[in-house]
Amino acid sequence: MAILPLTGCGPTRLDVRPTIPPLLMQPMPLSMGVRIPKSFSEYVQKEKTQEREWVITLGPGQADAVRTVTAAMFAHTVPFGDQAPGDAQAIAANKLNGILETTLDSYVYLLPSAGGADFYSATIGYKVNLHAADGTLLGSWVYEGYGSAPSRGLSDAKGVTRVTALAIRDACANIAAHLPDQELVRNLLEPPKPTAPEAPGTAPEPATGNGADAGVSPAPTSKPDTTPTPSVNPPAVTAAPEESSPAPTTEAQPSTGTGS
Repeated sequence: MAILPLTGCGPTRLDVRPTIPPLLMQPMPLSMGVRIPKSFSEYVQKEKTQEREWVITLGPGQADAVRTVTAAMFAHTVPFGDQAPGDAQAIAANKLNGILETTLDSYVYLLPSAGGADFYSATIGYKVNLHAADGTLLGSWVYEGYGSAPSRGLSDAKGVTRVTALAIRDACANIAAHLPDQELVRNLLEPPKPTAPEAPGTAPEPATGNGADAGVSPAPTSKPDTTPTPSVNPPAVTAAPEESSPAPTTEAQPSTGTGS
């Protein structure tokens, strides 16, 4: 992480250059365009208060960080700047699966305050747009990064520069860790196949059930012979009176409602 505060007469100038370590990840087998517009690669934040005037250059450092991270994320990357007439030819020649465009969504920093926080901090957010090869916007996500450092031994210029570089590094790490898991990105590996519509006029298959289901009348069956057969009357037997069983009683179930 390079800390380059430029001081002298006039405003305090900070040039933030984060150091991105090698990413230990398996590149996705995709050819991706990486669009970094000038509004991102040349971004400078200017602030003027009663106490100070600062000019913070973020563009070159954050653009290099995004290039480093995307080169590790994908098997092949092609850099693009602002949209230009020759983009379509480059996209076709490289057979790109899609294009990623990164823009600055937010950036804030905080200084130590008397009786408050005794550290410097910064938060930065990057909006990542995923475009199809034909330029159609497929999806957008915002990835944030945070950096902090104790104030001891640091001037305001060095403190803000350090925590801003850490925030850029953290945001890029979040892009590398989470963007490949997005469904829209993974669909580029193998686009979903559309379901083939059913051909019109297709006759339904004949039923294979029993005769009634298939529309075949079942074969008639012979009726049983109901003619009574004469029998010999058995001797009369006097049946003993049956004992009546007492009727079962039903116990009242306790009430399950709440008491009044």
